[in-house]
Amino acid sequence: MKIFKKILTRFWYFFDILMFIAAVLTINIVLFTQVSLLAGGISLAISFVAVGLASEIIEEHIESKKGGD
Repeated sequence: MKIFKKILTRFWYFFDILMFIAAVLTINIVLFTQVSLLAGGISLAISFVAVGLASEIIEEHIESKKGGD
């Protein structure tokens, strides 16, 4: 049973990342096409900041799980 729990945990982790990327893409495309170029540019900048912060948090989480000397 532990293997299924491990597989589901990893699947859920990647599913969350894919859904975040899909949401960011959808918001950016809608703002660029339906609202204005300025709104699309601002949403793109916010998206880059969000992805950068998320990558830093994920990196810290991975680093904290590694064992030290």
